[in-house]
Amino acid sequence: MLGTEPQSWRPVRGGHTLAGRWLVEDAHGRSAFVKVGATEQTAGWLRAEWHVYSQIAAPFLPAVLGWDNGDAETSPIHILEDLSAAHWPPPWSPALIQHTLETLARVTATAPPAGLPLLADPKEAPDLSRSCPTNRGSPPY
Repeated sequence: MLGTEPQSWRPVRGGHTLAGRWLVEDAHGRSAFVKVGATEQTAGWLRAEWHVYSQIAAPFLPAVLGWDNGDAETSPIHILEDLSAAHWPPPWSPALIQHTLETLARVTATAPPAGLPLLADPKEAPDLSRSCPTNRGSPPY
């Protein structure tokens, strides 16, 4: 999908769902974050995520490098900019706190695309606490 063959890939640990996650690198050293809808449920969530990325372009979202919706026999694949080398606090500085607050204001001001279920509706909100084995028994956020 990116016009180049992957030379290496490694699984990414963590996340809140059973979606497959990898960091993939090509022969030129370019890397990407790849997500695959590994189950019917995670495939649906990945398609909803793609719906957001396809409708909103904003500096607080990683760049989309590729998308394949999949079909009855293949899972959807979402390829995003690799942010693994970015700074992920802590530590927090006053400037980083201010930048984060400004970014959150931009996120708040961004209208969601039409057609997404409201997370305020408990019937529509995904129950992430049961979707991933590592979340079982974990304290709530």
